[in-house]
Amino acid sequence: MRQSTAMRLGSRFLLYIAIALGVLAICALLVAIAIYTGHTRRLPVGWFGLVGFTPLIFWTVIKSLRRCWKRAGFWFAVAALLALHLLAFVATLLRYPQWPLLWFVPVSMVEAGLFVMILGKLFNDTDGTRA
Repeated sequence: MRQSTAMRLGSRFLLYIAIALGVLAICALLVAIAIYTGHTRRLPVGWFGLVGFTPLIFWTVIKSLRRCWKRAGFWFAVAALLALHLLAFVATLLRYPQWPLLWFVPVSMVEAGLFVMILGKLFNDTDGTRA
């Protein structure tokens, strides 16, 4: 096996581990919020929407900007957008606990498109093509 292929497999494996750890961190955050707010009996459906749609949004964004994966700044920008996304939705779900699950669909579509546009502008290729 060539070294470049091994490096690609290794980096892809690390990416999958990072995504899995991110999802586990989100779940742990939701459990902590549920315990803190006393919603241990019944967690509002919006929190399940956050757990389900967050990986979907960021999978779409990361997959569409594959050419940027080798840039460290790209991953820092993705992490910053993830933190912003989580802060906004945690604040929203704490304020409006009955946020309907269906509302995640259009919001997630707009959010994913916006994130791809922002990251595409930030990490534009040097030859003038989009990332």
